[in-house]
Amino acid sequence: LPNEPTPGTDAALAALLHADDPSQLERDGALGCAKVAAGVAVFVEPAARGRKLGEVLFREAMRACRRLGFGYMLFVERDGGSGKLVRWYEAMGFVQVPPDALPGLDRAMVGALPREDAFYDVDGAVGLEVVQYR
Repeated sequence: LPNEPTPGTDAALAALLHADDPSQLERDGALGCAKVAAGVAVFVEPAARGRKLGEVLFREAMRACRRLGFGYMLFVERDGGSGKLVRWYEAMGFVQVPPDALPGLDRAMVGALPREDAFYDVDGAVGLEVVQYR
């Protein structure tokens, strides 16, 4: 989100992620407010699913956001109605944002990004190989 204070966003983050305690909010020292990364999408082709590639990609996106100094990530989920994708994001530590909490962000989810030392490898990721191209 823009590099300017967003008190409404800070209040929503405190309510959703920190039991309505704004003192627990991770604030950017220079900005004086929470620094929130806007996620877009992680998509895995159907033929490649079942090997935890989505989890690997999503964790790497969270790690990249943390390295850039963000404390939180917000995105709009695109669950097709089954609830499976929402549950997957919830298992990754994200919560649904009520429609009235951040106007204009229907179906949004938000989560605190783990500290850099809290990231870990994805157990059970199958068929991942690193190939160096020249």
